[in-house]
Amino acid sequence: MKKLHYTKIAAILLLVLLAMCSRQNFEIKKVESIELPDSIRFIAPRFTPDGQNLLLTSAGYRGLWTFDLTDQKLTRLNNYFGAGYQPQFSPDGQKIAFRFDRYPNRLRHSFLAIQELKNHQIQNIVNDKRDLSAPFIYENNKIVYLLKERLYIHDLNDNQSSTLQTYSQSIDQPFTYSLDDNLVLFDNGHKQLLNPAGHGHYIWSSVSPDGNKILFTVASDATYNSDLQGNILTKIEQASSPKWSPNSKWVLYTVEQDDGHRITSSDIFVTSHDGDIKHQITATPDKIEMHPSWSPDGDKIVYEIEGKIEILYLD
Repeated sequence: MKKLHYTKIAAILLLVLLAMCSRQNFEIKKVESIELPDSIRFIAPRFTPDGQNLLLTSAGYRGLWTFDLTDQKLTRLNNYFGAGYQPQFSPDGQKIAFRFDRYPNRLRHSFLAIQELKNHQIQNIVNDKRDLSAPFIYENNKIVYLLKERLYIHDLNDNQSSTLQTYSQSIDQPFTYSLDDNLVLFDNGHKQLLNPAGHGHYIWSSVSPDGNKILFTVASDATYNSDLQGNILTKIEQASSPKWSPNSKWVLYTVEQDDGHRITSSDIFVTSHDGDIKHQITATPDKIEMHPSWSPDGDKIVYEIEGKIEILYLD
């Protein structure tokens, strides 16, 4: 009996040790400031899928740039209005899909385009539309978007667009989007109205990389993590621009303060998906860090800081 008792204790200690080892340490090893032209206010930085470059846009989401982290070289891809709002990489990271806008007679007319990162060649796939969303998904050589509140899929193999129901089996990755203050999930060929937190203005929604959870924010309320059935798992207060970690175990976000007119302070936080662990990454009352984003390996965080770009290297 005593031997069995010690065996149980050893098993419990092993489980505790494994749990402790699985917790990531988010201490900062170093901070790298990216050397960029002072004449452009860069925002919304992201790593490319291979982690070797940054994708940048400028104030108002105008234009797209890449910054090579090895050669320290900045390259402008385009200067279109709106191109930097939620662009989507192809799975191999060689192309990028984006919406851009023109304003004849002060009315917004939108286009969807594909651009190759190597030769910068641009191909328009949807032209001159009203009520056109940014792309949601770029996979299997197909792009999903919303036009006049209907889901469409553009097949790059034959350069044709159809309603998504026609291609319900060709999109493997579940995705979410907001429509008329509702949260909508598209999964396995089915569209479902979820609204886990009730009717409200849903923003910053995304499905976790493992495809099992949904992260979303309800404006003037909080950020939530739910399962795909809409059951709320975690509530995160005061979280702005939340993003899943590559391993789906952590949520990256900022906590911002404002005076009613402008943001006066902002720091970066990381919380475990179950809400049990919370790390404050930055504590800089004299700086305003915004729009943080993970590197593909989860070891770095890139963010904007008053028009500049910095990278945190995590221990």
